[in-house]
Amino acid sequence: MKLTDRLSDHFTLGELLDSDTAIRMGFEEQFEPPARIIENLTALCLNVLEPLRISLNVPLRITSGYRCPRLNGVLPGASSTSQHLLGQAADIKSLYVTNREIMERIIALKLPFDQCIAEHPDRHGEPSWIHVSFGPRNRRQVMRAIGKKDAPRYVSGLE
Repeated sequence: MKLTDRLSDHFTLGELLDSDTAIRMGFEEQFEPPARIIENLTALCLNVLEPLRISLNVPLRITSGYRCPRLNGVLPGASSTSQHLLGQAADIKSLYVTNREIMERIIALKLPFDQCIAEHPDRHGEPSWIHVSFGPRNRRQVMRAIGKKDAPRYVSGLE
C-alpha cells in the first residue's frame, strides 16, 4: 500500500504511520509495516475513528498511530505492551472540539473500543490527547492517566 491510500473515507495509511521522530532517526520500517498491522489500522479506522469523525463532523488529528518497535523504544513513557505496536491504537485530538468532548463522544456512541484514555489532563481536567484502541477484546475500558508523563499511572474513569 501507498501512504496516500485510504483506510477509511477520512483516514489515510500515512496519517496512521506518520512520525517526525521516526523520520529524524531513520526508522524506515515505520513506513513499511507488515500486512497484519495495516489490517489492524484499517479495523481501528472503520470501527472507531471513522464513526467518531462522522459524528463530530470535524477533522481529527492522529498524533500517534502505529509505532514500529524501535520507535516505541525511544519514546519516553511508551509501554513495551502498547497497542500502538500492533496497529491497534491511535492518539487523537482536534482543533475544533475539546479532547474531553472527543472522549465523551466515543463513550456516548458506544463504539467498540478496547481502551479510551484521557492522557495527562491539565489542572482544569482537559486531556492533552485521547488514546483509543480497537482490538480482539474491546473491553470498553475508560481511564485517565495521572502523574508524570514519562511514568503515568492509569486510573478508572474520566473523572
